[in-house]
Amino acid sequence: MEIKVYPISGTEDLEDLIRLLRQATADRIILFAEGESPSLRDASNLRMLRYYAQERGFELFVITHDPIARREAERLGLYRWDMQDPLGENDDAYQMGLEFAAPAEEKPVVPPVAAGRRPFASRLVNGRLISALIVAGITLFFALSLLFAPQVTLIAYPVMENQRFTTEAKLSPGYSEKEISKGRLPGKAFVHAGTIRFATAVSGRKRVGFRPAVGKVTVVNGMARSMVLPKGTRVLGKSGTVYVTREDVLVPPKSRQTVSGLVTGEVYGQVDVEIEAVEKGTVGNTPANSITKFDSKLAKGLQVTNFRAITGGEDRQVPVVTQADLERCRTELLRQMELAATDEIRAMVGEGYVFLPELVWVTPGELILHGQVGEEMEQVDGELHYTAKTVAVAKKVLLEYMKAQFQKELPPYLEPVGDKVLLSAVTARPGKDNRHSLELQGSIKVRGRLDKKRLLQSILGKDVASARIMLASFPELGRYELRMPKSMKTLPGWEPKIRVILREQP
Repeated sequence: MEIKVYPISGTEDLEDLIRLLRQATADRIILFAEGESPSLRDASNLRMLRYYAQERGFELFVITHDPIARREAERLGLYRWDMQDPLGENDDAYQMGLEFAAPAEEKPVVPPVAAGRRPFASRLVNGRLISALIVAGITLFFALSLLFAPQVTLIAYPVMENQRFTTEAKLSPGYSEKEISKGRLPGKAFVHAGTIRFATAVSGRKRVGFRPAVGKVTVVNGMARSMVLPKGTRVLGKSGTVYVTREDVLVPPKSRQTVSGLVTGEVYGQVDVEIEAVEKGTVGNTPANSITKFDSKLAKGLQVTNFRAITGGEDRQVPVVTQADLERCRTELLRQMELAATDEIRAMVGEGYVFLPELVWVTPGELILHGQVGEEMEQVDGELHYTAKTVAVAKKVLLEYMKAQFQKELPPYLEPVGDKVLLSAVTARPGKDNRHSLELQGSIKVRGRLDKKRLLQSILGKDVASARIMLASFPELGRYELRMPKSMKTLPGWEPKIRVILREQP
């Protein structure tokens, strides 16, 4: 294999470097820069040079002391090693490419020298010898470096993902922290006493008297003495409707009727008095001549009748309580109790604990309804006293247990990134004796454990297609880059020819 080394002074631009590569005929080209090289610091320039070298079919390496250029070259796979200045500050070595020897037939004139100092010719010969040795050493170093230089670079990135897992545990206020490792989590009991109030409009309607019927009756006195009829005297209609007089009246007695001193008959005393129905509404409306008697012993000897109808009684619709109204109020109080109790005890549990709705027990207490069936009311209201209980687990305890369980279930080719466990779901199942079951679902960020030796051994000497299949079978490998000459069909079987670089996912 033909190898050529091109020194770079640092003044060349990209066009100069491409022009140099166009003139190159070797199989492997090395660009050697002792000092700063602005052109080699530019990553885009290095990519262009690498692309041009791949198109021309030769290998391209960069050797430089410039840390920036070296970093960019290493990132792009062009840098293979570093070396100190092979020439150093030795002026004689720096002149290794010059010819200092005189013609063979001429003898050099040796000037006298002071005692203890070597002649100039001797120092010159020794300097050239040192230069020759340095050049030989550099040549050998380059030869060995090229011999052991990798031809293929594998850049491997570990898989990064959120690993999901499910585990189970027991929960009880009777457990202690010493039992966490056994899957027994200590819980804390919470109790809340509350009251729910609710009111609903009544749905019943009934007709009731609004205004009483009023009118006049005529009272007739058939006795020889006058009678005082006090206010409130009761008179009765034929249908049993009761009326009362609205004023005090004096009923005159009966008198004799005479003509020319002769008694021709008797005239009964009579008086009109206003009455009012005791019961309001249309029930008091009655036709003429339907009121016939008194309901009082004081009116003995008196007669009564209404020559005109008694009218003016009016009814109206009023709301009343029904049995359905009471049941509706009771049902709504119980429903609101379930909702309110859960919210109230959730707030009591707080942020430091995991609230478990499946482990909430609500017990209704005294139920009071204000209203009875048939009672005239606009609405029925009631209140319900209740007690709510629950058992909760501290988040810290739960996450520590899940982390420990995850470590047991994690495959050996994965490792956690940090110690943060995310809790995604908790399902609780009530049990007997205040011992309950929990199903826990969570996730944690993990990455693959990459082994350079294992990756390298899996692709040594394989054809490119088989090597890619093999790399794809590693579950811990997220993605990879396989850099090699386009013409290569089979990967080298010698380990130094393949370099493996492990990197984190960007």
